[in-house]
Amino acid sequence: MQYAISYRRLSDKDQSNSLDTQQREIQSYCQRNDLILKHTFTDNGTSAFTFDRPEWIKLEKYLKDNKEVSFLVIYHIDRFSRATLLDALLKLREIEERLKVKVLSVTDSIKQDSNELSTQLNRIMQLMFSNNEYNRIKQRVTDGIYQSLSNGRYCTKAPIGYLNAKLSKDEIRTNKNAPLIIIDKTKAPLIKEVFSLYNSGVNIQDIKKLLPKLNLKGNSAIQRILSNHLYAGIIKVPAYKNNPAFEVDGIHKPIITKLEYYQAYNKINQKKASIQPTDEVWLRGILHCTCGRKLTAGNSKGKLGKMYWYYKCNTHKEVNLPATKLHKEFLQILDALSFDENEMKSIESILEQKIKEHQSNRGGNIMQLNLEKQKIEQKIKNVNEKFLLTEGIDKSVFESTITELKLQQSQIDVSLIKAKTDTDTLVVLMKNLLPKLNKISSVFYEFPLHRKQQLIKSLLPSPIWYNNIYATPKVNKLFEHKALILNEKRLLKIEQPPFDFDGFPLSTPIGSITQLELLEDLYMAFSA
Repeated sequence: MQYAISYRRLSDKDQSNSLDTQQREIQSYCQRNDLILKHTFTDNGTSAFTFDRPEWIKLEKYLKDNKEVSFLVIYHIDRFSRATLLDALLKLREIEERLKVKVLSVTDSIKQDSNELSTQLNRIMQLMFSNNEYNRIKQRVTDGIYQSLSNGRYCTKAPIGYLNAKLSKDEIRTNKNAPLIIIDKTKAPLIKEVFSLYNSGVNIQDIKKLLPKLNLKGNSAIQRILSNHLYAGIIKVPAYKNNPAFEVDGIHKPIITKLEYYQAYNKINQKKASIQPTDEVWLRGILHCTCGRKLTAGNSKGKLGKMYWYYKCNTHKEVNLPATKLHKEFLQILDALSFDENEMKSIESILEQKIKEHQSNRGGNIMQLNLEKQKIEQKIKNVNEKFLLTEGIDKSVFESTITELKLQQSQIDVSLIKAKTDTDTLVVLMKNLLPKLNKISSVFYEFPLHRKQQLIKSLLPSPIWYNNIYATPKVNKLFEHKALILNEKRLLKIEQPPFDFDGFPLSTPIGSITQLELLEDLYMAFSA
């Protein structure tokens, strides 16, 4: 009697020839040839393109430790290897010549001579066919993934915030458009909060601390989330064969809007490092020097050992503004912006009229916005075609242009949503918002840092600077009637800045229902 071991393998991509079938044929072969099968090694769901497989590694060690074994029996040569011809032949030679173990498939004669030319040629043909079959399987899988992505189906491991859908083959066959990732109701709100915090000015390190439930590891985890287009429902299809890369809308449900994604994308890709605020200096990153540079901040110890914060300009070293003074004056601005009872009644009357106008003009506004959207979409198409057909266009310039156009497209989409908002929703927003405008500084004081900054940007949407008095080009449209009072009290000047502020985002939304859009924006800013 002679001793043998066997090897079975099943790939996750090729489910033909089950493990039970292989085992049954191997055992039958050993019985017919009077071989005692001492052990069976099984790799389940493992590719044969390399020999770095868990059970195969154990198999080689077993052969080295058990010299009495003379045969390695496999179902077919493709269970042994689908690697390149050279790699497979070298591994065969290593087992048969160095370990003195004959490799046999269940169709081979036990007496076959591995050194005979006919045997070698037969093995070469089988291994070549096996490798070719592997490449064909790989090609089919790659083609399938490309087709799925092109159809908006994300088909690999779900990122945090999503779960891989557990669909049966029947479900996939009957519903070919079924998404393969679904919303994780526990984590998705946290992902949305990541984008909200980042777009409102919170730095990445603080976001990680504010959202411990995400259980993120690594310093770049938040940045990977902010860079992931899947959250906005975008599928990026890579270049494949002769087809260029392109984007499609995914069939999965987005967690955030495209506007939120592109706003974060633009911030991440800005070359200048952002100036981050802290609770002690919440105007840092918002307040400007008269030269146009954003003020940073520092602190120093006073006579009694207390730390005093101040704002400073890295260009003009003489600028040294005490934070306590500036904060007190800013809170006075918020008090001056607050509405009394009569003003709230007046504003409510104006907004009610605007809501009625919105209802009657909604059709025309939607039509205008759709026309603007078509123009942007045509521009995106033209830029894509120009990049594909014209050599020498810098890729970074192309990506920057496309991103800017898509940001505009997202802004129009948001305006369309607002234009379609029903009047009842707008009335509810107004009723909930107006009481909070009675004492803005109190609401502001209770907010955490990132909400403070979001509210400041909503009330004073243009750059703010300080030169013995706060100044800005404009205030939120709902507070324009307060401008004269603010100036008389020497709290805030409405004037053009002494520096060029091209590139600063203005708050005027796209479309003609500006005041109602500002009503929604303000409501979000005041809602903790």
